[in-house]
Amino acid sequence: GAKAADDFAVNPPENVRGFQPRIDAAEIYVDNVDLAPPGDPKESAFITELRPGFKYAEDRPRFQTQIDYTFQYLLYSNSSGRDQSYHTLAAYANGEVLPDLFYIRADAGAAQVVLNPTQPSTLDTVVNGTGNLINGYTGSISPYLQKHVGDTVALVEYTRGFVTYRGTENGGFETATGANITGSQNSRVRASWGTDEKSLTRFSWNVSYDHQVADYGDEAPTFRYSEALLTLGYGVTRQLRLIAEGGPAVIPQADPLKRAGTLFRTVWGSYVAILQAEADTPPAVLRDPSGAL
Repeated sequence: GAKAADDFAVNPPENVRGFQPRIDAAEIYVDNVDLAPPGDPKESAFITELRPGFKYAEDRPRFQTQIDYTFQYLLYSNSSGRDQSYHTLAAYANGEVLPDLFYIRADAGAAQVVLNPTQPSTLDTVVNGTGNLINGYTGSISPYLQKHVGDTVALVEYTRGFVTYRGTENGGFETATGANITGSQNSRVRASWGTDEKSLTRFSWNVSYDHQVADYGDEAPTFRYSEALLTLGYGVTRQLRLIAEGGPAVIPQADPLKRAGTLFRTVWGSYVAILQAEADTPPAVLRDPSGAL
């Protein structure tokens, strides 16, 4: 599996304060809008691209928020039926309700997902005239307790989130196995205690527990994952730190969808998985911005 760059990850704008609107426009020539393979007839087109958007950031002692939104509209010169619109969003807000104890964080994102992985497509929206991309949206809210104790910090966090897809008649996307995924309801419980990263000593430690669930309703099996982890660190120099970690994980392995979901521990937010199937069936290509399948 390989991580898909910029997919649903919340990467808020840097060095921005207040509201900053923007708009870009371009005229683009594409010589193969259908992504036809070599040897097949190709169709070219001029595309007018409009990209209005804005950035907003606020940084107060007990509240921080950052938003980066872009609306992309593509108008094809040879066929208005190809015209497409896409949304890209990376946003979060974090508030300190009780100092050094109780916080609430909210995250939201939007990006594009390949509708049918068995058909020609690319995540480059400009050169993709096949209509094989849809908008996907994700959101979550996370109340959490965080307390500093000496040079350590303790954390208990609960996250409730969702993933939904828009832009197709059936309201979702189809995997190579024929499953239609319209979205999921996700929950996560995370707890940890260890050395504060802001005051790392030569020796550092951390113990953590992570439990996640993604519920797809009747569209796919519910995914569950649990892990307990011990992490030890030793600072050799100011620039070099040795890290060792280990612990038990409970990972369902019976179903390919569940095996793909195991990728989400380190790439929560986006990934692509290609799963080997039986000899007489094609491999499954799966992608879910919730970080779980």
